[in-house]
Amino acid sequence: MTDTLLAETHGPILVLTLNKPHKLNALDAGMLAAMAERLRAADADEAIAAIVLRGEGRAFSTGFDMTGGGAAGDASARLRANLESFLAVWRARKPVVAAVDGYALGAGCILANLCDFIFASERSVFGEPEIRYWNPASITILPWIVGVRRARQLLFYGKNLDARTARDWGMVTEVLPEAGFFEAVLAAVRPLTHLHPDSAAALKRSINDGQEIAGFLDALHAGLERIAPLYQPGAPSREAYRAEVEKRGFKEYIRHRDSLLRN
Repeated sequence: MTDTLLAETHGPILVLTLNKPHKLNALDAGMLAAMAERLRAADADEAIAAIVLRGEGRAFSTGFDMTGGGAAGDASARLRANLESFLAVWRARKPVVAAVDGYALGAGCILANLCDFIFASERSVFGEPEIRYWNPASITILPWIVGVRRARQLLFYGKNLDARTARDWGMVTEVLPEAGFFEAVLAAVRPLTHLHPDSAAALKRSINDGQEIAGFLDALHAGLERIAPLYQPGAPSREAYRAEVEKRGFKEYIRHRDSLLRN
């Protein structure tokens, strides 16, 4: 079985690679839990100064793997567990950098935006398209990143952003050429490895503390509890989705929904 999360070091930089390219690195609970475990281990490893998250192939991640129609059981508990895994990025003492080369959609966009920096290639695309196909994203991080008005535009319409627009909206740190992208990311991260680890940790914590005082974590948890019932078995939107996927197949369902939303 292929390991869906790869880890390698480039000197003091730990690189974690989402490794499900045949599904555009669609996330599952196991991948997220493995990522969280690796991040916690990196915090305890004095040889690691910074972490890079990337995706194998032509996507960072296109979100959760929904080809099975969603898992059964308590959706609220499942979503809470996934959020805790996501927040391992936020809670890491060391800088975490998203290297986005290609699509960062849905949960992939959420994961990237929890990182301290996002470096994106020129071909990259960001967005939260979930509502176009089924239900809204369970973690509403975008108002904290791009502001409420722009977040509404992205979330209600399922609008995507190219890399340069995402940079202009304050989502992306820097846009880099597609050629030699990963090497350019490593070069951009390298100065972070020369910071004293206590200084880097204190600076990250001071910035994140300000967000938390403003209600960041409370808002994420409250938003999740508001949206989670839509993912429960028997919820009308979930059942409508499952019926359509069963009738049309997943890919045809996506094409059909997109055709409606273009009109």
